[in-house]
Amino acid sequence: IAILCPSNNFAGTLAASGGEGIIAGGAGTIYSKPPKSPVGRLLIDNGRLQGTNTPLGNSLSIPTAPFDLAIAGDAIVVPLTPLAALNNLTLNTGGRLTARASDPNLPLAVLGDVTIGADSAITVDGKGLGQGAGWGRGASFSSQGAGGGYGGMGGDSLSGALGGTNYGLALQPTDRGSGGGIGGYGYMGGSEGGGAIRLSVGGKLIVDGSLSAKGNLGLQDNSGGGSGGSIWVTARTLTGAGSILATGGDGELLGGGGGGGGRIALYIPTNEFAGQMSVAGGSGANAGALGTYYFTTNLAEFQVQTATPTGTVNNVVASVDVTFNEVVDAASVSEAAFGVYTPLGRVAESDLTSTLVGVSTIRVSFPPQNLSGDYRLEVGQGIINLFGQPLAQPFTNYFTLDLPTISGTVTNAAGLPVAGVMLQAEPEGAAATTDANGNYSIGVSLGWSGFVTPVLDTNAFVPGRLIYADVMAPVSGQNYLMVSTVAPAVVSAVNDTGLLLQWSGIPGVSYQAFWSTNLVDWQPWSVALPGTNGVMQLAVPLGTEPAVFFQIQAAN
Repeated sequence: IAILCPSNNFAGTLAASGGEGIIAGGAGTIYSKPPKSPVGRLLIDNGRLQGTNTPLGNSLSIPTAPFDLAIAGDAIVVPLTPLAALNNLTLNTGGRLTARASDPNLPLAVLGDVTIGADSAITVDGKGLGQGAGWGRGASFSSQGAGGGYGGMGGDSLSGALGGTNYGLALQPTDRGSGGGIGGYGYMGGSEGGGAIRLSVGGKLIVDGSLSAKGNLGLQDNSGGGSGGSIWVTARTLTGAGSILATGGDGELLGGGGGGGGRIALYIPTNEFAGQMSVAGGSGANAGALGTYYFTTNLAEFQVQTATPTGTVNNVVASVDVTFNEVVDAASVSEAAFGVYTPLGRVAESDLTSTLVGVSTIRVSFPPQNLSGDYRLEVGQGIINLFGQPLAQPFTNYFTLDLPTISGTVTNAAGLPVAGVMLQAEPEGAAATTDANGNYSIGVSLGWSGFVTPVLDTNAFVPGRLIYADVMAPVSGQNYLMVSTVAPAVVSAVNDTGLLLQWSGIPGVSYQAFWSTNLVDWQPWSVALPGTNGVMQLAVPLGTEPAVFFQIQAAN
């Protein structure tokens, strides 16, 4: 349901809940935008019916501008793609926001407030790595599994299988928890690690319900529990009396080890939270170790976290993605903050485009670069984050292009080199221009397939283009002849046996004769003739038709 009205005095019922059944349906969506308000509201409410989930993502055409998202009535919302920045986020009456197990994390950016009601949750419990998987996966021995590790070590199994190791960062945790070890009697589910939540709140975070990344307990006999996952929160104020948990899952019965605790990091200038926080390990034959908990009233420095590509690159590059450790203020994104340097010098600012492609990622685009050599991207001042912080220090990213090349020479009919011819590689978009000696060299991505087309004003080229498949090494000798036109100047003469057509040929061009009795419907005459360097001719015998017309078409 979508309600977009200049005036709205409706006082009745709006509902888009799922239907009952052996598995109830998930909630639909209700979008409304009050008159004269710049912000809309998306309500997902399943009417207290515990059913399946509601996928939410750009593929479902949700609003792209910041909007209020409300989840209620036992609705379960699963983003298919990272959500754009929200205006406010509210969960109550059993509403849940979660992630798919295949997603690396659940990133959320909210410009205003986040409210998690007493019986609601933002949860990625068990959404981490599966049983026996991950850097900190629990080992198995004699059909008994140890606990998975992440913030804390996993507990050993009763049989002596070692618990999973710890890994990741305590101050900026982004990893998912690892799975517990395999027990006996086949896989029955369970033992998955907790997922990862990254939450940035420009206003107040109210947690009366649950903010949770718990590892799953072992369900298979004597299997280990999964480790807790990650919760990384930045908010101006934290309040409420609920729970923030990244605990490990319990090992099954007497033989399985407990999962290690996860990692929680909170950057909260004003802390009024009175609820429970825990990174405890799970119980089992041996309990999982305590995870890590970091709290500070200072906001973390605004920094670049990653930039891609980096290192040696074997493909044409037309953009660099820069990911920051905090949500970027969209209004601060500007080409002036970036400098792109190629082997030929700096790319003009007018040739750059900067686009926010995620709440914390800016894509800097530029003309496709296909010249092998060293490149760098500089990130300077001007970009600020959700909390008004400027970049703490400049950042530089380096990468090197190492590409196979296609090279050759362009000459004219007199055999002289032609400068200034652009050769375009499609569909990749790479290009090169011939130098004073008519030479060119185009770098293409390793394994590239496509075609190269020369262009200069209205001139024609022979061949018109060259086609390539799976280029893995340099290809040389790819030469072109530039002519004013490949269209033949045909002269004709009639003799006793028929009509003789003559024209000057060009090697590399094919010539096809066509005939017609009405100058509308044309049919091929004989086969196509390969071009030769000199006079070409075609003899057409006399027929019984009252009138026949001929033309020669050239193809390069």
